[in-house]
Amino acid sequence: MNDSLADIAREQDAKISAYLRKRERTRFWYAGCGDASLPQLHALGFDNYPLAKIAFKDPIFFFERILGCSTHVLDGQAGSFFHTWCQPMIESPGDIRQATFNLETNETWQTYLDAVARYADAGGDLPVGDLAFYPLDLASNLCGTERFFTWMIDAPEHVEFLFDRISDLYLETRRRLLRLGIRLVNHLGFPCVYCSDLQLPYLSPPLVERFILPQYERVARECGGMFLALLQSNMRILERVMATDAILGCSFDKRLPLEEIKRRIGRKLFVLDHYLYDDALDRPTCRDGTYWNPIVQDYSREIEEVFRVLGGTTSLITCIERPSLHEVLGVRDGLSRYV
Repeated sequence: MNDSLADIAREQDAKISAYLRKRERTRFWYAGCGDASLPQLHALGFDNYPLAKIAFKDPIFFFERILGCSTHVLDGQAGSFFHTWCQPMIESPGDIRQATFNLETNETWQTYLDAVARYADAGGDLPVGDLAFYPLDLASNLCGTERFFTWMIDAPEHVEFLFDRISDLYLETRRRLLRLGIRLVNHLGFPCVYCSDLQLPYLSPPLVERFILPQYERVARECGGMFLALLQSNMRILERVMATDAILGCSFDKRLPLEEIKRRIGRKLFVLDHYLYDDALDRPTCRDGTYWNPIVQDYSREIEEVFRVLGGTTSLITCIERPSLHEVLGVRDGLSRYV
């Protein structure tokens, strides 16, 4: 392993461990730009984490492909989640219990597992990036979103069965990876799972409470923690998530008032992704290697307001996406006056 990356990993592990142990107010800054190396970012005070490079192609819709779905690239933009279509494979609620999820025979899973095993056998000692957990999106992709949402009303026992199977599968894949002797961290370097369901804003609060939160809570407990994209505006859901010790940090739906978040967040982390956005677009679009978003559900656009309201009291993770390091530094410098 490159010594400079090893040093960075050790320093970041120490900072993260200190935060998790003491839960004192801390700032974490991450830069998303294509013109700076990780050692350069580290020297400038960014917390970008050096993850192992696993020789595995096409991670898009990873769990869907493990479960047997096929994917199709749109607009010739291979490698983009936003330009890839997943073909549903479950046609009716009754098909859910008939679906066969077999890791032993799935080529996608075995190819990935073999790649991680080769990395471990070669003495690689950088942590491996943990697989994201997205049970609602995964179930929607397996079944087709519109009909799956109706099944929550018409066939709830089948839906609960599917969510349990999805969580079982996710936890089993992690167990098998950990048995290889590697260490798993999320994309920010924290030893916990990252969870984001893009379909969550479209689900009613009672359905979120019945079907989704129990899966989040289970996986968070069994994996030692979770960062959750909480894309719901219901106050009861906010209070339940804030009361779950294993959920260590959240990004928040911008419909949730910041003062209400401030009153409830306690020592959890506020995770803030600051994207580029363009209202003229009808879908996320890549420009010069950086994705621009037309619609942002969280507090990305309101980043200065977040720092003004919470900057003096709350631990913040801020991920700044810009085409150049110069622009990233400009954003960070502008926010520093609130810290």
